[in-house]
Amino acid sequence: MDQAARRRDSGKEIRFFSESVERLVHYAEQRFRLDRKPSGSDCTNADHVAQLRKTYLAKGLPLPEELKEEVEPTLPEELAYLWARFVDIARGEIITFSEILSYCELTGAKITGWEAGVIRTLDYTYRRVHAEP
Repeated sequence: MDQAARRRDSGKEIRFFSESVERLVHYAEQRFRLDRKPSGSDCTNADHVAQLRKTYLAKGLPLPEELKEEVEPTLPEELAYLWARFVDIARGEIITFSEILSYCELTGAKITGWEAGVIRTLDYTYRRVHAEP
């Protein structure tokens, strides 16, 4: 397959997965926020929400709207492999294309250009969420 055909195929993949990518980024934002520890706390936000739900239910009180939703966000199944790659690559430093290439060379993983872009978007999302007050 020549380069032009590969670019056309890649463009089709991107359009096909664009909605799934949006859901993956939304999942990542939720996951990153839940995994944060509020200032002065040893527990994550997810731990706090779970404890609040447990307390309301134990006291027979109706759950407030914000506690009715499940704490655990839903990972888009069709892109779970990309989330796993992101988790493998993420080590606290900014993820560059060079790092992704090194990861591929070391592990034998095949990551396309658009997949590398999604991994970098997840990294940007992580940094943005963790920079929030």
